Amino acid sequence: MERDLEEGKEKNRETISMLKKPYLAALGKQWDVMKRFFEINENREQLCSKMTVEEDTAFHIAAYSEEKELLQHLVKLLPPSSSLFAALNKTNTHGNNIFHEVAATDRVETAEFLVKKLQEVRSPDEGKLEDLLMAKNKLGETPIYRAVAHDTAIWLLRKDKELAKKKEKNYLTCLQLLAKMPHVFRSYSEFSHMGKLKKFLYYCLPSQFEDDDVSDDAILIKRYRAMWRAIAKGWPAINKLWQKKGMHSSASELTESLVKADDTWKDFPCKLNNEDKTISLVKEDTSVDKDRGGLLSLCQRMFDLVHEQGQTSGTKEVGGDGTSKGQPNERNDHKSYQHPLLEAASNGIVEIFDKMIESYPQVIEYISDDEENILHVAIGHRQWDIFHRVEKMEVIMKRRLASRIDKDDNTLLHHVAEGKRYFGRESREQAAGPAFQLQEELNWLKVS
Repeated sequence: MERDLEEGKEKNRETISMLKKPYLAALGKQWDVMKRFFEINENREQLCSKMTVEEDTAFHIAAYSEEKELLQHLVKLLPPSSSLFAALNKTNTHGNNIFHEVAATDRVETAEFLVKKLQEVRSPDEGKLEDLLMAKNKLGETPIYRAVAHDTAIWLLRKDKELAKKKEKNYLTCLQLLAKMPHVFRSYSEFSHMGKLKKFLYYCLPSQFEDDDVSDDAILIKRYRAMWRAIAKGWPAINKLWQKKGMHSSASELTESLVKADDTWKDFPCKLNNEDKTISLVKEDTSVDKDRGGLLSLCQRMFDLVHEQGQTSGTKEVGGDGTSKGQPNERNDHKSYQHPLLEAASNGIVEIFDKMIESYPQVIEYISDDEENILHVAIGHRQWDIFHRVEKMEVIMKRRLASRIDKDDNTLLHHVAEGKRYFGRESREQAAGPAFQLQEELNWLKVS
């Protein structure tokens, strides 16, 4: 047994060593050299061989390098004895097939080419396209799960809507994953702090970079995009802004598609504790005298917060983007929620919130495992935009949401007082010092 294992390792080393020339070419982005190597007849048999220590084939490398032309060339070079389906289904040490690698890029046209080619040459006794798209890697991720932050996800979802319901190793759907990625949405970006000129350019820029989404007779749209592509080549700042807008647009479109395709979030189990609870004026906490009442507890917490902030305010430096240098924008102790609406609310992603409420308004009353509702989450994580949206639902807010007490007997007032869960992008005022932090906390006290 051990001897067979050693022989297998030796054979792998020999194969990898034999393919060092095309791999060196790939490292230097010398794609023509790589093409010429595999054009030699005896080398074509090695197209599906392991080229790297992570067992990537030439197809894996072409896919994650975003080289569509190289991938097309390699497909043409496949010998008759090799199956395209088998080549695309080949996995590396991470369990990723070729579609996993393509999905992690923005190359929708590459995915389209592979699907079209596969449909042309696939024999009846081979697996189906769905088998490739639904294949899970070692993390339990399907290609669409890996593609969530890219345009490829939208394209894959159009091919098979059932992909939206697939879960990865941690039992997260694509919508749940997207709710954990606030940085891809406009509501999370520095858009509200943009200068007038930058904001004007943002609105002027097209949502898409390429013309794949428009018909051939849409001449004006194509010319408009061509003009901006020419400008973006000479202005890196505009190109960066355009990429950001494209990301925001893709995230919004993907949200809409996932909300429609994945209805599992509508049947989310809510394990309610139907036992009526009384409101405790004092949160159980050894740091505060229990006999002083809720308001005194709140004041004590705010005093501690100001004192704590004052200890570090002398060394805190405000960055140009309004955040404190040396500190991450996203706190490590950010509480996670299983339901995508609550997770999105905790991150301030209004795009997901709006689409889910529009699709299924009853979801507004869903609660977490800790029996926290949308109002607890918005206040606990200091998400003004989410709070204001809930505030407009006046009747349900006053009669249902505001009266809920969570699993730890916390009321909304307790969540206002709790500063540990405060998370997100610090404003210039908050970064400036504890006084502004206290003012912000008092505002939350007023609205609650």
